[in-house]
Amino acid sequence: MLTQTRSPPPSRKQRRTHDARSLLVPGTSGLRYGHRAHASCVYFDGVGMTALRTAAQQALEASRLREVLTYDQITGVFTWRAQTSKNSRRIAGELAGCPDNQGYLRIQIDGKSYRAHRLAWLYVYGEWPTCHIDHVNGCRSDNRIVNLRDTTREVNLQNQRKAVCTNKVGLLGVSVSGKSYRASIRIDGVKRHIGVFKTAQLAHQAYVQAKRQHHTGCTI
Repeated sequence: MLTQTRSPPPSRKQRRTHDARSLLVPGTSGLRYGHRAHASCVYFDGVGMTALRTAAQQALEASRLREVLTYDQITGVFTWRAQTSKNSRRIAGELAGCPDNQGYLRIQIDGKSYRAHRLAWLYVYGEWPTCHIDHVNGCRSDNRIVNLRDTTREVNLQNQRKAVCTNKVGLLGVSVSGKSYRASIRIDGVKRHIGVFKTAQLAHQAYVQAKRQHHTGCTI
């Protein structure tokens, strides 16, 4: 005689995974996620809260966006077209959004916060960007459509124009090497030595030359 074994109730993690997978688009291997991904246009199999956040973003459609906001492609500015709710204090024609701590403009629609450069892409093309949105001129608040490109994380990082705050020299690609200055560049994830120079400016010039040659995302 066969007996039926009852399966234990699903754990909280398993329930989250099931909920995320239920939001996948039929016929696809996963959600294409690019908002704050840590790889080049990563595909997720609907596991974890990352996929849930992405699905929530995709829930906002271009029609709803255009219903509440007006976007000027020339200036990159969003203005409110109408109130998003009865209790909203927003006024038609008022500028939309405020900067976050990373310098990106954020706009809240229907209780959810979105980065303006991704909304600009959705507004113009009618679909969410597939990967990362890169600001071509390096200015994170310049959301003109000509200044935005949908690209991989690698190309986005290659468009770095300024040295990080921890760089003691203050020039991109340059570090101190004794009494001289070393130029180096990262190519395909590997840091490569360019040369050692007497001045920081010469080292930086060598870096920029190599960057233009090896980084497809370079705009300097």
